[in-house]
Amino acid sequence: TPNTAWIKDAQGRWTPSNQYTPQPVSTSLAIQALLSYDEGYSVPSLDTNASRSIRYLRDEHRLLLPENSCGTGAIQIYSIHGKLLESIPVIQQQKSVFIRSLSERTVYIVRLVRGQKVYTNKFIY
Repeated sequence: TPNTAWIKDAQGRWTPSNQYTPQPVSTSLAIQALLSYDEGYSVPSLDTNASRSIRYLRDEHRLLLPENSCGTGAIQIYSIHGKLLESIPVIQQQKSVFIRSLSERTVYIVRLVRGQKVYTNKFIY
């Protein structure tokens, strides 16, 4: 099989991995996010304060908006590649948003702009 893995050597040069090791082996490396597809699971926000993060309720296809967010604004849903898939207006005092069916079961990025504040999170549809 062809080798697609490269290793940076002590001199800072990139070398094919099958030319670097004493016992050469052609290989490939991949970096992939490991995610759980359990019902009700969402990728946790980097912000540990739940009142300031957007949460996804998979069973209801609904996004719970942060408790401390107020005013009008918009929810934007992006693909993992950064393509805007959906923009949903948010009105004053709205606590949640239902999302339409998305095309595939993958990771999505959600962004809420409300007043002067911006909230983001990831979720698995």
